[in-house]
Amino acid sequence: MEQIEKSVAVRRAEEPYRIKRKPLYEQAIESIATYIMANDIPIGSILPTENEFASMLGVSRNTIREALKTLQAIGIVETIQKRGMVLRGLRLSAIKPFMSFTAIASGNELKDRTVARNWYEVSVAPFIIKSATAENLATLTDIIEESRACAVYDLRRFIDCDRRFHFQMTGCITNPIIGGIGNIINEYFFMAPPPQGKYIQREQGRIIGDHLEMIACIREKDVEGLQALLQRHVGPNIEPEHE
Repeated sequence: MEQIEKSVAVRRAEEPYRIKRKPLYEQAIESIATYIMANDIPIGSILPTENEFASMLGVSRNTIREALKTLQAIGIVETIQKRGMVLRGLRLSAIKPFMSFTAIASGNELKDRTVARNWYEVSVAPFIIKSATAENLATLTDIIEESRACAVYDLRRFIDCDRRFHFQMTGCITNPIIGGIGNIINEYFFMAPPPQGKYIQREQGRIIGDHLEMIACIREKDVEGLQALLQRHVGPNIEPEHE
């Protein structure tokens, strides 16, 4: 019995260091990506057929088909009738559903999501200030007024107002790639349960005050002020107290 227990313990100790083989279709995806980059294939080009990829990579056509379906799901390739498989750019919108699911399924800590959101907002503050219009600022102001009205009696609505304020603030960015990344991060952050209710109730006044100052910084084109404010605004949420 002792020998068996030692054997099990050794196997468990070795498991993290064992080389784990990836599924063939995942290896095929990596090889297809390497082929595209190595040959500097531009977007819009026709890619090799399933049979050609299968022969090139030494795997079955079914494996290649599964790999291409995965790439097609996130918009990297597209099947066009009478043309074949065409290389496209990555569609950020196609990733959002998977990110949202991951936020629920993985149970990642609020702290990790908050750090990601904070990093993004601080980094894109110059783009927010450059892109924000009078209409954007008016919308942000309306959201603040709504959050004031519901702060005392409707916590869920207050949290939704906070969510919409940040969506609207980063959503004004005109660069589609930078803005798209922000949409994904915000969706990922707000998909998970919010901090404890009592914590939010205690912080309502500070949150509203910070939002008002953010609008002032954007209006005054104060990039450093907005970045410092964003850092301070999200900071207390990184390690919220529990009820």
